[in-house]
Amino acid sequence: MVMEAQDFKIEDIYVPVKLKKAFEPASVEKFTDLLMNGETLAPVLVRKDPKKGHVLVKGVHRLEACRDVGDVTIKGFLVHARLT
Repeated sequence: MVMEAQDFKIEDIYVPVKLKKAFEPASVEKFTDLLMNGETLAPVLVRKDPKKGHVLVKGVHRLEACRDVGDVTIKGFLVHARLT
């Protein structure tokens, strides 16, 4: 079974503190430059949360780059959370 990327509203994606702490402006700038040159970025990973809606699992720099260029949506894969 092949997963298909779907569009998620950027404003509806919650970014956990753990990912915010890993934020590096230089990485966002790199992805922003790629977007400005017409490149397509790999989809981010999000999971469903009953309280927060969609929670970002991976792709904080891509998400912020899309936000920086004024995108309203981002391509992503909906993944299931693993219980540890």
